[in-house]
Order: sequence, then C-alpha cells, then structure tokens
Amino acid sequence: MVLHVRSGKGGKERLTVLSPRLLEVLRAYWRLAKPKDWLFLGYPPMRPVTVDTARNVFHRARAAARLPQGYTPHSLRHTFATHLLDAGTDLVLIQNLLGHTSVRTTSRYTYTSIMPNSRMTHSSSSTWARRISTWTSLPRPRHS
Repeated sequence: MVLHVRSGKGGKERLTVLSPRLLEVLRAYWRLAKPKDWLFLGYPPMRPVTVDTARNVFHRARAAARLPQGYTPHSLRHTFATHLLDAGTDLVLIQNLLGHTSVRTTSRYTYTSIMPNSRMTHSSSSTWARRISTWTSLPRPRHS
C-alpha cells in the first residue's frame, strides 16, 4: 500500500510504502480505539501525538528490546533505505520514497549498505524490494 505523508520532515509531502503487516496492526488498532480526528491521539485528545511523545515511545521500545543507546526514530528511516538498497532497489526510487530533492542526499545511505555482491536474502525485504522496483514512477502527492 502506498501511504501519502502530509507535512512530513521539512514540511514536505511524500509517498511511501506501508507493509501489509503494519496495515493489519493499524486496522486492528483503529477498530479498538476508534479515533476520530487523529490516528494517534495526543494530549489533549483533539491534538495529534507530539514528536516528543513518539520519540519517548521509540526509546522505551528500544530499551525493552535491549538495543544499545544511540538509535533514534530517524535510524528506522536509514534502515528502511539501506534494506531497500541492499535488496537491489533503484537509488532514484528510494530518493522518491524518502522525499529527497537530490539523489546526493539519498546516496548518503550507501555508506551503510552491505557490498552489492552480497545481497540480502531475507524474504520479506526481497519481496518488498521486488514490489517497489516494479513501480516505474511514483505518483506525485496532490495538494489539497
């Protein structure tokens, strides 16, 4: 599923992907919580969750998973891009998914990538990369 992100980092709009598993989890949450204005409620409930709250939830989950300090929510973005790159996804497509203006910004992810000859074999990552790679171009977000 393609997800339209409005007012993302830097106030940019972008399109990205939502995995079938995450969609399933979000639908279950929606059925239970029945949120009206925002998917994740902040405080007060008529406001969205704040960036600080999301960051705190991330750090609690990181600690519960016993991962070392130093990871941030932005680490997930790097991981997503690196996995796509390692699975053979075109760098320009990754640029579009991340909403980068310049492919040079996206190319920064290549330094963390494993060697091209040792592609990932993890089936779900490979499946996503194949699915994403079949898109010839991403539709541009419409401005409302």
